Amino acid sequence: MVDWVTEGSAISLAVHLVGAAVVVAVVRGLQSRKARRVIAGALEPVGRPAPGRRRDGESWRLADWCDGPATASVLAVAGPPGAGKSRLMREFALGRGPKWRTGLLRPGAGRDLLRALQNVGRPTLILVEEADLRDDLDALLAELRAYRGTTTVRLLLEVRRPCGVEQVVRLSGPDGVVNARDADPLDDVVAAALLVGARPTLLRRIPELAGRTAAELESLAEWAAERPPRPVPLAGRLLAEFAAARPGLVDRLTRDVSVKQARRALWWLALIADECPEAAEAFLRLAASRPELLPRAVRCLVGEGLAKPLATLVAAREWTPAELDAMDSPDLPDAVRSALRGRRLDGTWEKGTATKVTDVT
Repeated sequence: MVDWVTEGSAISLAVHLVGAAVVVAVVRGLQSRKARRVIAGALEPVGRPAPGRRRDGESWRLADWCDGPATASVLAVAGPPGAGKSRLMREFALGRGPKWRTGLLRPGAGRDLLRALQNVGRPTLILVEEADLRDDLDALLAELRAYRGTTTVRLLLEVRRPCGVEQVVRLSGPDGVVNARDADPLDDVVAAALLVGARPTLLRRIPELAGRTAAELESLAEWAAERPPRPVPLAGRLLAEFAAARPGLVDRLTRDVSVKQARRALWWLALIADECPEAAEAFLRLAASRPELLPRAVRCLVGEGLAKPLATLVAAREWTPAELDAMDSPDLPDAVRSALRGRRLDGTWEKGTATKVTDVT
């Protein structure tokens, strides 16, 4: 009996092609499902913010950026605490309509997100609140610069200062939202977790918690991590009250901490430094403790109170051209900007290069 499908015949070739197409379709389907799981795990729905000050001009600028021709782009909404950065971003995202996928990036969930978004259809707007506090932001920005997908991706960052981000919408002045919060017996735990992170070993530095068991401290740390007070001005008020009521504790909590914990502490200490001398001292101590923390301190600076002592630290540090370029922000206090300009001129650094230019005249 002769096999009716002869190897090499047109029918045989068609059978192989159909089989290959089925395999490709199955693989693509599996990849698509995996990508959608990654996206769903990384982005949480955008909740509606409290009503506040209208910012039509800024919203139009965000729309122009979002609808621009670039496949991937990043923009920073910059301004002091309480200016309404998060509210503007959320309102804008909610107004994008069903054509856009929008979401808040969950902490630590940036890895693999852009790879998952490469070929999944709808344009995507990713909101990153309190981007200054995140440890995964640099990696996410590097991935965005290398992005080669076909899906439109927009990354919208909430920051105090846009150091290193070219496209910026700046907000100034209070948002007008009234914030209130009832006192809680565990406010000390919440404040300490805000300042240096919810770590049992650091919570033990609070005298009242020194005798707690490791299991009890672990439970308290988990509880505090799940309940960060927001918005930021409200959290700052809680932290300032904590510092005023517990002299010496801010200093104690910020001693012998890791670089990651110090970076977090700088962000919160800057918020209350003008009204809390102990916080100001801790801020400057951490800024001077390691070379890599001084650029962080510059980015976190709020107001003018710490400008002159921070400028002194800036003037005493060696800076690379890339670091100086990243620090360039027009809303930095004059004393700090002057010190940064001085370091550039003292070294006669050529902007955008990694070599020092020698004056041969």
